[in-house]
Amino acid sequence: MTILKKRMAEATEQSPGCDSSASTIRLIRTLYELEIEDAADINWEDLTKVFGDVTPHYVQTKFHRLKTKWVPRWQAYSFGEIIDFLYEKALPQLEEKLQLHTDEPEREMEDVSNQQESFLLSKIFSDI
Repeated sequence: MTILKKRMAEATEQSPGCDSSASTIRLIRTLYELEIEDAADINWEDLTKVFGDVTPHYVQTKFHRLKTKWVPRWQAYSFGEIIDFLYEKALPQLEEKLQLHTDEPEREMEDVSNQQESFLLSKIFSDI
């Protein structure tokens, strides 16, 4: 059954990046609104409420990946400067990306209506 679950899961299509972009946008906005100038002043436990059921480590890791991806030479900037950069430069691009994903609900509904409800085992295990 595990093999069957894995093979069927590979066939499902999800919209990658949509949820990730939304959570990244929430993180940037929240950090910007807190107006924190030093990373030591952040209560990561409180920030978990922005995402729901996640650990503080998850939020810290998400922020670290965010700053290393979007802020060139982030080591040279203070925490406040990094947040300002993310808010001014990365946030508009992420919002645009999210908007592109949300502008296609009709296509998604069409895809859902065209999904198969039954599968032939010969199709799933075609390589055996």
